[in-house]
Amino acid sequence: MNFPLEIYHAIVREATRVPEAFDTSVSVIREDREAVLQLIHQSMLMKTALSLVSKTFRDITEPYLYEIVIFFNFDHVPTLLKLFRSTPPGSHTPLGHRCRRLDFYLGLGGEPYPDYAWNEGAHTLWGLVPACPRLEILICRAVFVGAREFPEFPHITHKSLWKTIARCWAGTLRRFELYGFHIRMDFLELMLRYFSKLEVCHITHLVAFKEAAKDRESGEGEDVDVFDDEEPKATLSGFPRRIWGQDVAASYAADRAESEGPSGWFDTDTVAEFAEAKRSASWPPFNGTAPYRLPSLHTLSLNYFNERITQFDLPSVRQLAAHFPSYVDNKQMLAKTHQYFPAVTTVNHTGVETPLNDILTFFPLLTDLTLHIYKTKFYPSTPDKPHLNLAIVRFPLCRSIFDAAPYIDAVLSYVQAGMLPSLRTVEITRYGMYLPDEDLPFDESEALGVELRVRIVEQFRMNGAIDRD
Repeated sequence: MNFPLEIYHAIVREATRVPEAFDTSVSVIREDREAVLQLIHQSMLMKTALSLVSKTFRDITEPYLYEIVIFFNFDHVPTLLKLFRSTPPGSHTPLGHRCRRLDFYLGLGGEPYPDYAWNEGAHTLWGLVPACPRLEILICRAVFVGAREFPEFPHITHKSLWKTIARCWAGTLRRFELYGFHIRMDFLELMLRYFSKLEVCHITHLVAFKEAAKDRESGEGEDVDVFDDEEPKATLSGFPRRIWGQDVAASYAADRAESEGPSGWFDTDTVAEFAEAKRSASWPPFNGTAPYRLPSLHTLSLNYFNERITQFDLPSVRQLAAHFPSYVDNKQMLAKTHQYFPAVTTVNHTGVETPLNDILTFFPLLTDLTLHIYKTKFYPSTPDKPHLNLAIVRFPLCRSIFDAAPYIDAVLSYVQAGMLPSLRTVEITRYGMYLPDEDLPFDESEALGVELRVRIVEQFRMNGAIDRD
């Protein structure tokens, strides 16, 4: 029996569909990245198998073969670029126009990659940005392989990348996640203002326009801008002492590209094209003025948080993750944060101090609170008044030496005092297989109607982490 081609298209579409891959809902903040990648992998195996059945099935599956592209090895980039730029017979658009989600994870798990090619073409992600003009989701993480002692050290990134992304994806991008890319706050402002459809934004290496160049031990030095307006400097000698040692690797990577010439991964014409793209990059026309309105953005995660966020009008933000550096007045910044985001229901807080009472005071609608325990001073104090909505508190313990017991005891005392009437769960997450030798109050928690649970998970690879002080 012969069925219309539309029936086969519908069957193939349903059999290979991965709704989780295009999720931009509020649930994405708790996404299990590796589980989603596994679903995508299974879908790709199905698509590939179907495309090999016959020419008819090849034609049916081809529109879906390239809608999601993920790579872990830089070796695939030159081939992928050529593929994206190619136009299949009978089509009028290149294959890259079919890509809706692009992920890449470079340098993870000790996997080497030629990051000396970074200076050659990273400012357009080696041509992949303009090759995929209909992209909806970009998730990329690049570990700086030169800094072996500091695996989370970011790449210095030329600002033409942000201009290119704004020009190509202004009307399409819904989810934007960057791990390991240094981006200055003013460039982030200029880029984000174009993304009217953006729903999820996660940046792990955002820096202020000025970075203190002072030696923290001697107090010598002065404030300097470590980036030129057009080109990032080769070294990071202007950064605080806490990342000295990394600047050697950064300088080496930048200088190596100049001394050794082309990387060899791309032909001469492509390298020349990359260079021209860097020279000619410019911001697209923009007629609006600050504050820039992003009506759909509901999840915002920044490693660095300051008052420049007032340059945006973000009426839909409900989930907020932010790092508060040691030199910031936590209480003052929390008060201002509440002023910008009064309807926030989920807060992921990382900072040297953990002002739990202040968080509860400034976010009355809060239902889900995550407090990262990392070199943290904890100041327990009974809340001024009951918080009616908080249902779960999470404590990720970033190192095995940190003890969650004082935090749990404080939270349970709040419950016992009637200050957290809606609290039902306290969750501890430990990364790695270390099992703590600590006496946690499971019985006390149960008696108060609170579930105390401990999650032991492998060190995360795909989801990244907020850069900490």
